[in-house]
Amino acid sequence: MYNGYKNYSTWAAAMWLNSEESTYKYFTKAAEEAMEAAQEAENPKNIAAVVLGDHIKEFLQEAAPDVDGLYSDLLGRALDSIDYYSIAELFLDK
Repeated sequence: MYNGYKNYSTWAAAMWLNSEESTYKYFTKAAEEAMEAAQEAENPKNIAAVVLGDHIKEFLQEAAPDVDGLYSDLLGRALDSIDYYSIAELFLDK
């Protein structure tokens, strides 16, 4: 655990996504849209969290810089260790 998050990578991603105004607004709106789209599901928040978590993961992976060797391995490991679902839940709870 790190500051209430699964690990450091999840904490760092959550802090950056919530503190940069453009990404905060973008994912707050994406959370609203995910909830609206999932309203008819049996567990709308769970479905919305999975959809939004996948969206956050794709966003961060596409934004990652191209690096080689050791740095590629380290960055890939950090991105893989993020709990995207829990970050999505933070946006859905707003």
